[in-house]
Amino acid sequence: MSAARVCAAAAAVATLMLAPAAASAQMLAGEIAYNTVSVGGTRVTELVAPFGLSWRLGPLRFDANSAYARATVEGDGARSERNGLIDVTARVMLPLFADRIRFIVAGNIPTHDPALSAEETPVAAAVATDLFALPVASFGSGLGVTSAVTLAQPLGTWVLGLSGAYRAGDAYEPFLPTAGQSSLEFRPGQEYRVRLGLDRPHRNGWAVRLAVSGSRFEEDLTNGAVSSQSGDRYLGEALLEFPLLRGSAIVYGWDLYRDRGKAGSEQLSGAQ
Repeated sequence: MSAARVCAAAAAVATLMLAPAAASAQMLAGEIAYNTVSVGGTRVTELVAPFGLSWRLGPLRFDANSAYARATVEGDGARSERNGLIDVTARVMLPLFADRIRFIVAGNIPTHDPALSAEETPVAAAVATDLFALPVASFGSGLGVTSAVTLAQPLGTWVLGLSGAYRAGDAYEPFLPTAGQSSLEFRPGQEYRVRLGLDRPHRNGWAVRLAVSGSRFEEDLTNGAVSSQSGDRYLGEALLEFPLLRGSAIVYGWDLYRDRGKAGSEQLSGAQ
């Protein structure tokens, strides 16, 4: 899912000790990235300046991340722009048994009204498409909470991992109502996800990663009525990293199967 990628390496710029040997905090600033993509007569640009905060309190690990983003789309003599802070992603993690088990709770915290005006809709649709693969695909949505548990078990030079997650989102208004129209409230369906992976970490420059995952979605609601439901998704992935000349090379492959979803109460035909 990448064409023009963001340089997402986070660099620590300050460290603050909150209590001796008990808690520590670290402010993070990411590298500013500028991406531009042109397809046909459409030009999409996006500027992203990420930042965050990470701290520890005993075994607990906390982090919060956001970014300032400005995106524009130009074509056919028209221009659409949206800018501002994207939603804050906050996470609490508790590792146990030498980090072999992790309990995670994460939240998506809105930083502003997610409702799009008619002028902002074209740029929001452009950055969200996989074709452009921009680092920020959405400026925000409603409040959301994700809980997850991960398990890891060493098997010689390999590591077997298993994780499960549940996500629930609050209702929000995706669009500002125009003259003569009533407001639109959208509540995304709950999501369940499971992933099984087998990794062979770096050894003599070689690394292997194999994984399968599946997701199931509940019905989306618009103004309290069923409006859609995403079909189940199953993903298989394989990655091989190996030495090449003075550097390294990566070969990655994946296959995604999407089951039939729903539009309203109607079952959609076909699967991908």
